Amino acid sequence: MNALHTRTPVSAASLRRALRARALALGAAAIAASVIVCGCASTKAPTDVNLTGLWQLDTAASDNVDTRVAQAVDRAEARWRQRVRNMSYGGRSRAVSGDEMGQPGSEPVIAAPLIGPDFAGLSQHLRQILGAPPSLRLDIQEETVTIQSDHLPSRDYQPGESFVRFDEYGNATVSCGWSGSAFIVHQRYMSHASMTERYEVDTKTGTLTYTRELKDPTVGSIELKSVYHHA
Repeated sequence: MNALHTRTPVSAASLRRALRARALALGAAAIAASVIVCGCASTKAPTDVNLTGLWQLDTAASDNVDTRVAQAVDRAEARWRQRVRNMSYGGRSRAVSGDEMGQPGSEPVIAAPLIGPDFAGLSQHLRQILGAPPSLRLDIQEETVTIQSDHLPSRDYQPGESFVRFDEYGNATVSCGWSGSAFIVHQRYMSHASMTERYEVDTKTGTLTYTRELKDPTVGSIELKSVYHHA
C-alpha cells in the first residue's frame, strides 16, 4: 500500500528547467497568436493613405475615457462581490457546533478573507493605456509607420514584424499591419489581455478616428473611439 503513495523527488534544477520551458512555450504561443491576428493585414501601405500629419483631439466628439473605464471597473467589481457572496453561502458564516468540534480529527473552521483584484490600481492602468493623447503625429513611409502621441517619444512600426514591449499594462507582444486604409496595431499581453488600436481617416469628413479595443480577463471588453482633426 505504501508503494502507491511514494513520490519521486524532483531536484531544484529539474524544476527550474521545467519552469523555463513553460515560460518559453507561453512566449512562443503569444507570438504565434499575434502573427495569426495580424496575418489578415497587409504589410504594404496603400497608395491613397492619408494618415500623415499632425492631428488634434476633438474632445466633444470623442468617448470619455474616465467615464467608460469607471463603468467597466464598477461592473467588474460588482461581479466579484457577487461571487464572494455566493461562495459564502449568501453572506452567512456557517457556525461549527461543539459536537462537531469534539469529533476525532475535527479542526476549527476559520473564515479567511478573500483577496480580490486591485480594482483601484487596475482602473489607473486602464486610464493610462486607453487614454487619448491631445495630439497625434503620424508619418507613413513605404516600410515604416511612425506614431508620436503628444510630446512623448515617437514609436516606429514595421508592418508584418513583431516585437516585445513593456508598458503600464505589462509585457506585450506587438504586431501591426494594414487593413484597407486603416493601420492596425495589436498587442497581446502575458496576462491574457489584448488590445487592438486602429487609425483610420474618414475620406468624407477628413477626420481621423483612433479606436482602442481592450479585452481584459477582469473587466471584459472596452471599446473607445477618439476623433481628431488636422492641426
